[in-house]
Order: sequence, then structure tokens, then C-alpha cells
Amino acid sequence: MKKVVKLISLVLVVLLCLSLASVALAEGAEVAETTPDASEPAPEITEAAPDASEPVPDESELPAGETVTIPILDVDPGQEELVVGETEEMDISELPGASSDVDERISEVQSKVDQGAYEELDQVLNPYLRSGTYGAYYDTITDSISTEGTIQPYGVMKLGPNQILQAGLECPSNNLLDYDLYIAEVNPDNTVGTILTVSQMATYTDDTTPQTVDEGTDYINTSSETKSYCILVHAKKGSGSLDRYTVYFSIDASGNYNQGEEDQNPASPAGTLKYGNSASGVILNSPADVDWFALDATVGNAYEYADANIKVVDPTTNATLSSDKVTVYQHIGSNRMKVVQPTSGSTYRFTPDTSKAAYYVQVKPANRSNFDWHRYKISFDLVTAKAAATSITITALSTPKDPTGANGFVTWPTLGYAYCIDTSSWLTVEGTAKDAFGNLCQSGTPIKMTFYNQTWIDKANENLGRRVVEDSVGANGGFNITLDECPPAFGAYSASGSVYRHTYDIVTISVTGATDVGVSQQAYLRGISV
Repeated sequence: MKKVVKLISLVLVVLLCLSLASVALAEGAEVAETTPDASEPAPEITEAAPDASEPVPDESELPAGETVTIPILDVDPGQEELVVGETEEMDISELPGASSDVDERISEVQSKVDQGAYEELDQVLNPYLRSGTYGAYYDTITDSISTEGTIQPYGVMKLGPNQILQAGLECPSNNLLDYDLYIAEVNPDNTVGTILTVSQMATYTDDTTPQTVDEGTDYINTSSETKSYCILVHAKKGSGSLDRYTVYFSIDASGNYNQGEEDQNPASPAGTLKYGNSASGVILNSPADVDWFALDATVGNAYEYADANIKVVDPTTNATLSSDKVTVYQHIGSNRMKVVQPTSGSTYRFTPDTSKAAYYVQVKPANRSNFDWHRYKISFDLVTAKAAATSITITALSTPKDPTGANGFVTWPTLGYAYCIDTSSWLTVEGTAKDAFGNLCQSGTPIKMTFYNQTWIDKANENLGRRVVEDSVGANGGFNITLDECPPAFGAYSASGSVYRHTYDIVTISVTGATDVGVSQQAYLRGISV
């Protein structure tokens, strides 16, 4: 019996040893899966490696043809400049929307360019003159940008001493997009360097002119050395792979272009064009050349001209140059340029109401693909300019529903003896208008009458509180303006008569010229009589 017990105990010990050995072996196997042999170095843990045939590019450089993305410039639209830089013809501070942040905006774009320097710009354009006495290197590039904020470079253009690079950007006709155009230096290592000039016109299209004004800028190499430059297109707002744009540019030699260059956009015009005068000796030197002239228009004056009054002619033969296209633009704020459209037929009428630099004339080749170098003379002949009405006299008020009183006048509280107008009746204002020199205004000079009721304005009812009628001066400086129906009175005041008690408002009737200089007269507007 004792022998049996000893045998069983021995078996149990053996089984326990075998069990412990099995656990030890299992734990050893798990450790072997996660711990490599010390004799073999552990492999490096890396991200997926690229194909050896496609090396990873240096993040500090981008290959030619690719772009650097920058954020939209945070600029108050009401303070944007027409362009950067100075002009011999006009101080930029005189331009509509001009401000002092030009250098800051250029620095901001420049810093973004510097942060993403380009690798070699391999599109090298060496300037040469085409056949003939005059001619420039000229080319176009059609492209698109798919990411907002992208800067797309085109270059390198090599300019010798006093050679000029003229560039234009035919933007997509899409008000959701806003692209800018730059010219920059190219560094010796073929990376983009310092930005030199920029065109920052805002996109503006309307029903009559679906094409927005082109961006344009130019630069003359005034150094004694040959230098390299490039063109940059910046998708300042929006983008679209289907919204194609065209960059057109030329390189020309000294002596072939205007003395007034650089004049590729309205902030640096070739000169100031006065109505009835002309500018001669001007040159269109290449298909990419665009000349701008500021119109010397006086605020408040009314101007009228026809298509035939804008003449671009050969300065020697005086023959009309059909090869040139002339367009009159109005700057309407925030860097937007609007084509001035005919008022009726081929007659144009407009009255400047912002500043003397608000209107511009653009001259460019009518067909860039069929162009010859030439001089031209531009003139505005037979333009009628009507001086603004600045001295106005009201001689009579009339209405069909005169209340009781002598010739429509009553004596009530507040104003005392004054003219009284009945609710819902028409009102005619008569008088004379003179200009700043004391001369009777010409027929057709703009004038307007404003009917103003402060009581309704205080009640936040602009429609009943203000009515404006625009008209023009007639013969001998006289005017006769009629408001077809006066708005009803609120009844802010009251006056007791011998029979009725009258309610009324105090209204102001003013007549002004285009400069809002004029004369005002107060009157009663009668309401309910009880």
C-alpha cells in the first residue's frame, strides 16, 4: 500500500514539472516574437518609403511649374490701391481708393514668395527683335489655377539695359474670382526674388460688358546690366480649373516705347487728357502694350460726346487708325473699372461725382495677333462740357390743391407765414441756376429736387420721408421740376382755423446741382383737417 502511495506521488510530481515546463516554454515563445535577437540590429521604423526612382523633393523648394500657396491678403476693399508705385504724371494719393498700405501689401506677398522659393524657372525667354525696323518679342500663355491663394510663375525673361517688359492678364469673366499680376526679379539661382510692380484691379463685370478690365503692369530695366525677370499670377480670391486666363507679354528695346512708360494701368497714366485737346507722340510698341490716360473732368460738370469725338489718328497723315481700340472707363470704387456705355445711340453723357481722376481712357491694339509698331495721336474733339449748377434760386412753388390763404401761403405755428402743400398732390418747383462764375447754366445741366420730411425719417420710413426727382436746366438757366405725388403727412403738428383744425408736417424742399450745392426752402405739408 505504501508503495502505491509513493508511486502516485511521484507521478504527480512529474506531471507538475511537465506543466511548469510547458508554461515556461509558452512565455519564452511570446518574448521571442517581440524581442529580436541581440545579435541582429532592430530595423528602423519609418513611414512608407517612396520609390527609389522618385526622390522626395526638398520642402524648401518646389519644382518648376508648381506653385506656392499663400493665404488671401487681408485688405479692406475700400482701401485698395489701383496699383503699387509712383507715377510722374499723377500722385497715387489722388486716385480713388488710394491709401498708404501699398508697401505693406507688397511686403506681405513678397514674404510668401520667399517662404516657398521656386526651383529653377526653366522657361527662359531671350529677347530679340522681330523682322522690320521695329518689333518686340511677344508671346501668350493660357493657363488656370485650381487652388485659391496660389502664385503661378512664368519666366525667365532676360532684359538688357533700358529694355521693357510689358505684361497683361486677360482675367476670367467671373465675379467670384480676383487675380492679380506681378513682375518680379529672378535671383542668380533662378528663384523668384524681389517683387517690382503689381496690378491689383478688382474683377467687375456687368450685363453690357461681360469682360472685366485686364490687369496690366510693366517694368524697365534701368540698370547697365542684363537682368532676369518673371511674371507672377496670384489667385487672390477664388480659383477654378475651368476658368482659363491668358497672360500676354512682350520685351522691347529702348527707343521703341513711350517716354511716358510705364503706363500699363490707370494708376500710372501716360498723361492727362483734357476734353477738346489731344495727346500726340504716343506709341503702341507691341501687341502687349496698353496706354492709359486720365481724363481731366471737373466734378459736377456734365459731359457729352459721341463715338466720333474720340479720335485715334496717325500723327502725320491724320488718318484714322482702325488698328487701335479706345475705351472709356469709370473707376467706381474698390479698384473696379466700369466701361462707360452710350446713354442713347452713340452719344455718351456722364457727370463725374467723385474726383477728377475717376474717368480714364484706355488705348490698346484692336487685334494682338495682327499688330505693327506705330505712333498715334488721341483727341477728344467737340466735347460739350456743361458747368455745374452751384448758385440756385427758387422763384415759385405751385400745387393744384392750395389750402386757404393767399397764393397757397398760410400762417401757422412753427414756421409762421409759409407755403402749404396738400397731401397727395403734385408739387412743381421753379427757379434759375448759375455756375460758379455767375453764368446762367447751359440747357441740359443736371439738377435735382429733394422732398424731405424729417418726421417720417424719424419713424424709419425712408420711402415716405424722402423723394428725389432728377432733371436738367432748360433755356436761359431756368428749371421747372415736378414731383408727381407728394407723400402723405404724418400729422406731427396741428393748427386751429376758423372752421377746421389742421394737422401738418414740416417739409424741406431743396434744389441742388451735381455737387449737392444748392438752396432749400421749408413748407407745410397739410394732412387731415377736422
